[in-house]
Amino acid sequence: MRKSLALVAMAVGLTVAVVSCADDSQPHESALAVAHVAGAIEMYENAGLESTLAHYDDPASIDGEFYVVITGPDNTVLNHPYRPALTGTTAQAVTMDDGRLATEAIRASVSSGQPAWVSFNFFNPVNDALERKHVWAVPHDGYVFVAGYYEPIG
Repeated sequence: MRKSLALVAMAVGLTVAVVSCADDSQPHESALAVAHVAGAIEMYENAGLESTLAHYDDPASIDGEFYVVITGPDNTVLNHPYRPALTGTTAQAVTMDDGRLATEAIRASVSSGQPAWVSFNFFNPVNDALERKHVWAVPHDGYVFVAGYYEPIG
């Protein structure tokens, strides 16, 4: 049942992302973010947390600007292939426009049990520039699975 609910939530997010960019010949970055999260949850369901974290903690899992981060029930970052120093922390250096920790804002955004889009400034792995990051966050089994895309600031 949990797997079915998570897959339905991701399908809704993917549908919204695809419909929002129907006139584009390439998948919009939002659809790709949703797909990365869906893949991570599928891996978690099939291989377990330890294997999923090992895979997504590896910098080789970064796909251009896309990578998956998983946070635990206490908002601890369980993996971060782009900024490994954030692993095991609550990512105090990553804050929202209002000063809240991004991990807390993401957890609050999905507290209803539904996925959500959350935006904040973070560094893009493609160019190491500070940009606006839009993440698709999906709560699943007490964890939050996150992937996103970037837009230049200004």
